Order: sequence, then C-alpha cells, then structure tokens
Amino acid sequence: MPLSDTDTPPRQEMDDPLSDMEDEFEELYEEDLEMVDDGNNGAIEDNDEGMGSDGDSSEFIPERDDAAVVFSNHTEPVFCGNFNKAATLAVTGSQDDKAFIWDTSNGNVISELKNHKDSVVAAEFNYDDTLLATADLGGTIQVWNVTSSELIWSEKIEEFRWMKWHSASSVLLCATPHEGTYFWKLPEGICKVLPHHDPAVANDCGLLMPDGLRAAQGYSDGTLKVFDLKACAAIASFTADSAANCLTAHPDNNLVAVGYANGQVMLYKTNPAKLVTEFNEERTDNLPYAESIRFSPDANLPYLVVGFLTGCINVWDLSKQTLRHRLNATYGVVQLCWDKHTLNIFGGLCDGSVIAIDPRDGTKKAQLLGHKNNILDMTLSTDGSKVLTTSEDKTARIFHIQSLQN
Repeated sequence: MPLSDTDTPPRQEMDDPLSDMEDEFEELYEEDLEMVDDGNNGAIEDNDEGMGSDGDSSEFIPERDDAAVVFSNHTEPVFCGNFNKAATLAVTGSQDDKAFIWDTSNGNVISELKNHKDSVVAAEFNYDDTLLATADLGGTIQVWNVTSSELIWSEKIEEFRWMKWHSASSVLLCATPHEGTYFWKLPEGICKVLPHHDPAVANDCGLLMPDGLRAAQGYSDGTLKVFDLKACAAIASFTADSAANCLTAHPDNNLVAVGYANGQVMLYKTNPAKLVTEFNEERTDNLPYAESIRFSPDANLPYLVVGFLTGCINVWDLSKQTLRHRLNATYGVVQLCWDKHTLNIFGGLCDGSVIAIDPRDGTKKAQLLGHKNNILDMTLSTDGSKVLTTSEDKTARIFHIQSLQN
C-alpha cells in the first residue's frame, strides 16, 4: 500500500545519494567490496513468493518422508528459508508474519523474530553470519544480531520486492516495485538508492554481480539494467518484449542470463554491453514463465539451466549455444540449485518434491519427498550436504543429500 513520507528513508538521500556520504562510501567500495563469489552468484530470482501453485491449495499425502528434520512452528505457508554458512542454523519466514531461527540438527527454535505486520517473504544471513535480515511484503526491513537475536536496525520502505546481502560486506540491498532499490551500510544505516528507470514499471528481480561492485535488475517491461553501485548509475541496458522473471550472473563476472515470462531466455555480456544469444525453445504466447535460472558453478561445464512453470527443465550448452537436454519434471519448477561439489542440479517442484538431475547426461538421480503441498523456496547448504525447502503446507524441511555425493 502507499506509504507516507515518514515511512520512507530521507528524501534528500534519494535525490542526492552521494551528497554528504561520499567519504563513507568511497571507503566502503574501495576497501570492503572486494571481488568475491559466494557460490550462488548472489542471485535473487524468486519473485512470486507463494505463487508457485496452479491455484489448487489442497494437500496430498506423499509416498514417504525423506526429510531428516521437519520444522512445524509456522501456522501459515512458509515463503522463504536460508542456511547460515555452516548450515547449523536455518531461518524461515511465513505468511503468519513471523520468522524463526532454528537448529538444523533437530528443528528446535533458537529465536522467534517478531514485529513484522505482513508476510515475511525474505530472510538471509549476511556474509559472516553475524547479522540476519528479514523483510515483509508491507515493506518492513529488520536486521538482527544473530548471536543475541537483538533487533539492531529497522526501516520501512514502499512495498517490498526482493532483498540481498552483499557477499563481502554488511551492505543490504532491498528493492521496491517502483520507488527504487535502497542499499544500506549496516549497522550505521547509511543509505544510497538505485533509481528505477521508470516508476510506472515494476522491478521484478535482481542480483549482485560476482565482483560486488555492480547490480543487475530486471523489470516488468522487459528491460534489464546493470548499475554501478558506487555511482548509483546504470552502465548497461537491454530490452526484451516480455517481463524479466529471473536472473543469474556467470562466475566470469561478465555474462548475465535472463528468463522471461514468455519462456524466452537471453544471454547478455555486460562489458561491452551486447546480446550474445537468445534461446526461444519455450517461447509462447501462453506465458510459460522461466521461473529459475542458473549458470554452472564449474568453468569446465559451460552449461545454463532454466526451470519453467510448465514443468520443463532445459540445459543449454553455452559453448555451442545449443539445447543439450530437455527434461520434463511434470510439475512446475519453482527453484533450481546447482551443487558445485557434485554438479548435480536440484529442482523444487509444485508437487512438493525435490528432484536431483545430472546435467551431463540428463538423468534423474533422486527424488526427495515429504511435503504435502507446493514448494515455495529451496536453498542448498554451502557444503552441498543439505537442502532446505519451504512449502505451502506450513512446514520447512531439511533433506540430507550425502548419498548423492558421488
């Protein structure tokens, strides 16, 4: 809903974000923002929290429950979840306006994070696991001390869209649909803003580039813009004829792939800015939605994988710019994760299951069951040993995947 002037960060910081803060941000970007790859390319692609289903919210009974831990403290659908780096802690956020930090070994609650007044749709630990950010649809952003569970900073912005911590510094980016993308140096709370190219066009997805110095953002009119964070200015721009739905950045720090609502996939270079190729195998007028997209984390495996809400998973060979495998997952794909240790791809589906795929030969290696409704979010632990899923069935589950480490 619209916010009053008192709900938003100081207007002078938006109009002249470099005015009195140049010295602070010069130090921040020259010393803190080093070139770091956090293993998942900083991607934030899920821009339809709670919308992974086809409208049927009835629960079903899975054949078995493969989960090692089931977290059942939420009373409404669980929209988001993340691990800390050691995967000893998990955080989940829900439609019940709550977030919990809990022990991944047994599901015991460490802390209940309150004060949200709307669905918590993003929750993430910072680069060194000392801070935790939670955000709700109403635009309330809260940052907590992980050790003490103390609230150390909060802000109210326009309706929330997506959020991402920097990979090497306690800088938090939070996007609104129309007003801009704020980023704060915490705990000081120093604010800068990346302006939207058109306030009438929604900012639907975004990510930090691996160098930590730039951000890419996709918009509902098909525009993709790459911003210099220090200058708060766009340095590259691309256009397409359908809404940008998901993004991924290549570890080489130059390529960006975008999945669109019409099923089209574009591959761009950011410097110099140019279209490399477009993949149109799934493009239709029925809006099949490219819902999740990932580059391979291994330079020796030049693949790009895309999951669609139609249930299709495409693996493209970038060196040949051809489709290598086209897999039918039967149910819509909500999220994809690529394990950098085994190179298996994990897909979270609308039927509540997780599938593991070997992209090299296109075979399905495993199916993990347990959820009684759609998966809404999924993440992989840094060491590749655990998968955390959240679901419309009001639970979060942790699956141990050591058996697939071969």
